[in-house]
Formats: sequence, C-alpha cells, structure tokens
Amino acid sequence: RRMTWRGVLARATFNLRTVKIEPRALIESVADGALAGIGRWQLLRAGAGTEVQHDWIVNVNVPDVPVLGALVGLLFKWNYRWLMEAGRRGLESRVGVRLT
Repeated sequence: RRMTWRGVLARATFNLRTVKIEPRALIESVADGALAGIGRWQLLRAGAGTEVQHDWIVNVNVPDVPVLGALVGLLFKWNYRWLMEAGRRGLESRVGVRLT
C-alpha cells in the first residue's frame, strides 16, 4: 500500500507491505521509499482490553550532503514526533480511550 504522511514541514511517501500476520499477536510490515525498514505491531491481552506495542525501525532517505542531511534529520525527528502525537490524539478520539 502506498502511503503519504503529511507533517508540519514535509511529507514522506513510501510503500508499506505486510509480510507477516499472527492473528491476535503480531503484524509486521516492510517499508520502502522515503522511509525504509520495518514496522512491527505486537498485540497483547491487558485485562479486558488489548495492549499494542508499535516498533517502527526505519531509515529516512535524505540527501547525501552531511550538513544538509544532519539538519534534515533533526527536522524530521521533530516533525515525526508531531505527526505521531497528532495520530495518537486522532486514535484516542476514534476509539474513545486515552492511550499511554
């Protein structure tokens, strides 16, 4: 599936392909494009609900200019945190619970 994340400063377009599913336990995907690496969602029972741990292990493809690459890396980290926080708030609103 082709995805585009739009943040404050930039957007990242990448492909995300699911490579492993263990029902009610694990979903693993591989990303390529502006982001390259793996995403892993582990699902665990937690009382009457489900706890989800998401590991996102990717490299960001930035220009191969050391100073520019370092600056873009810092900006990407800030933008990524903003994007993930916005996603968390949207998910909380959609499912009606507070996420930790």
